[in-house]
Amino acid sequence: MSRTTEKPSLSLVHPTTSSTSPAQKFGPAGQALWDGIMSEYGIADIGGLELLRQACAAQDRIASIRAAIDHDGEAFVSRSGAIRANPLLRDELANRAFVCRVLEKLGITVEPLRSSVGRPPKG
Repeated sequence: MSRTTEKPSLSLVHPTTSSTSPAQKFGPAGQALWDGIMSEYGIADIGGLELLRQACAAQDRIASIRAAIDHDGEAFVSRSGAIRANPLLRDELANRAFVCRVLEKLGITVEPLRSSVGRPPKG
């Protein structure tokens, strides 16, 4: 009785991919957030990277929603003549709050990585 061991399948990785490259494509807003955070912080754990991916996707959603709000206006007149806020404003605010919560969970908002420029404290 012969025993066959299955080897895991291998996948090719693009040469420009690095450990700091996102696993998905982001729009300009999401990519800017990814690049900014990865240039200052060494996020390497899978949980942190997934949180950052979700935040970047939300950042792209914010840009998309903001473009729609800018196109349609922040308020509209209802059939009854009342002025109403654009419902997308709630979605924009929810996504902004989500990004802020994720950045807090990552510890990015707690303490700066680099010291501030200026005179050292007296001591």
